[in-house]
Amino acid sequence: MAISRKSYRSTDVYEHSGSLLKACCRFEQVKTTSQLWHCTDGAIRLARELCSVAPTQVAALVPAFAAMARLEHFPQADTLRETLWKSVPIMAKSMGKRAFQAQLDALLEPLFATVTRTHTHQLAGYAAMDCMQQLSTFLGHGVFIGRLSADQAVIMQRLPESTCTDAATTASSQVISRKLRLQYMA
Repeated sequence: MAISRKSYRSTDVYEHSGSLLKACCRFEQVKTTSQLWHCTDGAIRLARELCSVAPTQVAALVPAFAAMARLEHFPQADTLRETLWKSVPIMAKSMGKRAFQAQLDALLEPLFATVTRTHTHQLAGYAAMDCMQQLSTFLGHGVFIGRLSADQAVIMQRLPESTCTDAATTASSQVISRKLRLQYMA
C-alpha cells in the first residue's frame, strides 16, 4: 500500500485562528495495483544481481529479455527498455566475455531499434547508446563491430566517441540522439 498526501482547506473557525487559513494535510491509504511491466522490471533487476552468483542461469534468460525489448504495446515499454539497457553491461561483465558473446546476437536488434526508433523516450535511447558503448569497450571494438549487420555498423559509427556519463553532458547526448535518429530515418 502507498500513502498519498491529500491537502484541503478547512473552514472550521475553531481550528484556525484569525484570518490566516492554514492548509491542513490528511494522509490516507491508497491501494495501488501492480502491473505486469513492474514484475518484468523487477525480474531484470533481480537477474542483474543474480548474475554474479549464477551467470549461466541468467544467460538462459537473455533471449526472453530480448523478446521483451521488442514489445511496444504498453505505455511503459520504454521505461522497461531503459532498465534493460542499463542492466545489460553489468550482466555482461558478470557473465564474462565468452558466455555473453553467445547471447549478444539476441540483444543486438532490439538494442539498435531502441536507438533508431523516432518515438523512443530520450532516457531509453540514451541508455541504449550507453549500453552499445559499454559493450563495445567490454568486448573490444573490433569484436563488437564484427557482430553487427551493415546497418547497425553505420549507426554505431554515427554514435559519439564516448557516451555522456555525467550530468553536464546529458543535454548534448539528447541532441546527438535526436540527430542520430533523424539521420538514420533519412
